[in-house]
Amino acid sequence: MNWKKLLTLLGATILAVAAAADFTVVENGTPRCRILISPMAPLPVLHGAEELATFIEKVTSARIAIDTAERPKMQYIRLGTIADQALVKHAKIDPAQLRPDGFTITVNDQEVCVIGADPRGALYGAYHLLKKYAGVRFLFPGTDGTYYSRKKNLVIPDQMTLVNPSFPYRRIHFGNEITGAEWMARNQLVGTRNSRRVEDRFTALGIVYTATAGNAHILTDLMGKTPDERAELFRQHPEYFPLIDGRRQLINNASDPNPCISNVALLDLMAENLYAKLHTEHGAGDYITIGNNDTTKWCQCDNCAKLDDPAAAGTRGARSDRYWFMVNEVAKRIWFKDPTIRLGGWAYQDFWYPPGKILIDPKLRVVISFNNQCWKHPIGAENCPVNQELVSIMEAWRKTGVKFIVNREEIAAAGTVGANFLPAEKVWYENCRHYPELGFAGSSLCVNSPFAAADPVKAQEKYYRYAAMWQTGYLAAQFLWDAEQDFDKLYEEINSLYYGKAWAGGYREFRQLLEKCFQASPDCMGYGIRAPLGRCLDTVGVEQKLLALLDQAELAAQSDPDPRALRHLREAREIFSRTWLAARRDYLDQLREISVYRSVSPLKIDGKLDENAWRYADALPSEDARFSGRFTYDENHLYLGVEMLDAIKSWEIILVYPDVSEKQLHFTVNASSKSSEASQVAVAGGEDARKLEIAIPASASGQKFYPGATWKIQIRTSQGGETGFRQLKLALDRPTGFQSGQDNSAWKNAEFAIAVPDESLKSHYRYSRSESWHFNDDRRLVPRNWTISADASGSWQPDFVQLTGGAISQYFLSPGKAKLRIVFRARGNGEATLRTCSYTDRPERNAKGYLQIKGSEKRRTFALSDQWQTYTLETETCGVPGERVSIRFAVAPGSQLDLDNVYVDPTPR
Repeated sequence: MNWKKLLTLLGATILAVAAAADFTVVENGTPRCRILISPMAPLPVLHGAEELATFIEKVTSARIAIDTAERPKMQYIRLGTIADQALVKHAKIDPAQLRPDGFTITVNDQEVCVIGADPRGALYGAYHLLKKYAGVRFLFPGTDGTYYSRKKNLVIPDQMTLVNPSFPYRRIHFGNEITGAEWMARNQLVGTRNSRRVEDRFTALGIVYTATAGNAHILTDLMGKTPDERAELFRQHPEYFPLIDGRRQLINNASDPNPCISNVALLDLMAENLYAKLHTEHGAGDYITIGNNDTTKWCQCDNCAKLDDPAAAGTRGARSDRYWFMVNEVAKRIWFKDPTIRLGGWAYQDFWYPPGKILIDPKLRVVISFNNQCWKHPIGAENCPVNQELVSIMEAWRKTGVKFIVNREEIAAAGTVGANFLPAEKVWYENCRHYPELGFAGSSLCVNSPFAAADPVKAQEKYYRYAAMWQTGYLAAQFLWDAEQDFDKLYEEINSLYYGKAWAGGYREFRQLLEKCFQASPDCMGYGIRAPLGRCLDTVGVEQKLLALLDQAELAAQSDPDPRALRHLREAREIFSRTWLAARRDYLDQLREISVYRSVSPLKIDGKLDENAWRYADALPSEDARFSGRFTYDENHLYLGVEMLDAIKSWEIILVYPDVSEKQLHFTVNASSKSSEASQVAVAGGEDARKLEIAIPASASGQKFYPGATWKIQIRTSQGGETGFRQLKLALDRPTGFQSGQDNSAWKNAEFAIAVPDESLKSHYRYSRSESWHFNDDRRLVPRNWTISADASGSWQPDFVQLTGGAISQYFLSPGKAKLRIVFRARGNGEATLRTCSYTDRPERNAKGYLQIKGSEKRRTFALSDQWQTYTLETETCGVPGERVSIRFAVAPGSQLDLDNVYVDPTPR
């Protein structure tokens, strides 16, 4: 037998030989062998034999029998583990070469021997045969996602193959649902399940059982099983519970503040309770993460505070020493009783970085739960500040000496990248290639099974959430097992199977264009990052092109003999509508104002729109979506870049002064002759006549363009398209990284035109705190970015606010030392007061509210009439870092204030 040399890459080892005499499993639809397992075979080995028999029959129509005792002169596929020493000796393999979950396959013309390092390895070996030689693919959980082609013959080549996984840790959160658990086993992933629900059908799939969820917020639970137990504990030992604002607080939920972990007696209790959970049958089948409660609220007592490292204050490692002190101490107590129990902690929330004072026990596993990971850029991308933070975290952890570090990836929870149908699979693959040098031992994708939701609506949402990212889920499983596979080849194969003729018929091009849109958007995208998905469709005509490609793909799928192709294509179309198109509609509905970011370098007015300033500029589309304008500025110019589907002969631009007077800049641009009636306006058209670049000088208005100012603009064309009037909020630099998607403009929603449901606002913006606040319809809409006092009464009307009691306010975020002119329109009866005052952040960490700057307060009381009038108040900023100026309108008792068009116009000083 001629051997090839051992191949070792990224921890995956494969040893293969040239074929000499192949083994025939099925010939012309007739079985030529049987499957042999031990009569004492573990459940995963038995299940592997059954899966071999089942799918060989599906592929060839030949039923392969399973024996538990060897018959004379019978050819066998032998399936077992290295625990079967007779089988190991018979196959002449070296068990020392196998790592957990690995397997060997030896083949000659008389037999096939599949031997796993453990029962799960034997199961994976069985699936390896089905995939490699029977052509079976398990793309999506359930029968609908299982693919194979019928054949009459099945032959396994002569070989001796050794397979070990690239990564020891390979997880997707499917373990508590049988269809998902089955799919995980078929794709070499390891599921977990609570040991209170031990079942043979899950055990057969190689599921790992633990007494607690593998990664969980468990500190409250470790204080007592029930609320009654914790209440009694609180009565006897209030010192175990967190000190919050000077008082000990009873905790009952996983989201309540963390207990007083500096208390030695509490550590004893928690260790005792955790040990009792784990020291049961199946209770400690895997690593247990001693996770904090799901909050950044910690006990404020002096002893707990002393555990923190002062050097880490205010950083993402502020609570690292405190947390890992607790994990070390609980683990030490448990290991004193049973050193075999596997324990760990995580890097999470305000303790992403390793501790500065505490030395972590190297036996602990560490889960990096960097929930904010950006899925637009690979981990190693130098232009992604979010993922560079993850790289910094991992570099710090590698220095600790802890060997078992894994990545927990928040990719498909509600509202996250995966659930939003974003094409992140190539990014995930590139991350996986980067894992070894980062020190990761594997990954755990935060993804739920698409099945087993009782409520029909939730069941569909759950299904679509996974279906939106099934390629990422499948490819993650493949590359965690074998990181050296060819991505492009595998990607083409699975999509060609899943979408059939639709893939080459237009859906491949659809996915490519979708990825281009995803990558073209300037923001990072990940969990907790507020970059709007709707912005990804800003390119003129791209939405229509994507829909046309789906039409094309659907037409192709209609002729596919496999009905799944059309069904899957229509599912993808529905998910695209629920995510991208819905997000686009929401984005445009709220697009009453545009943040305009300053240009960091001079622009050349040449009609090319190829400078970075345009890439980082938000787009204002026309009502008919046939053109869009992008804006940037410097002190002396406002720049407008226009992209259009078809050449447009002329443009009309109306720019309104920020003082809401009747004055306007109004001029026409002739695109073909590249001229403007306003001679000082520079114009240049692109070579294809579908781009236009315009520079409007400050001299045209007599006012310079300052950050913090708000202007209004409308764009019209000779063909009838227009944008409608929109607010232009001149801001500083575009927020990036963790701040992507945040609105850093100084003043927002000046005309009360943007309304959102009350329930969608954060608590400090909530209007419903006032029982006398009225809503105009069942949607309970309120103006975004404005805050109302608790004693307020009134209502939101379209485009203005009516106040009959209390106050309404907003902070103006100061860009520096400036004179402020506040201009607004009002009507009503009685009197109202405008109060301004400057505030800064409080120096104390996590302190509530802001600190008032003495001497900055100003007031003006004005009488109201029943006609709209324009009012003006002048004040100034103090020019201190972090300054915000409160602009607060209040009504006197018995008065009514109708308020609209509140502008703040800054002039730097």
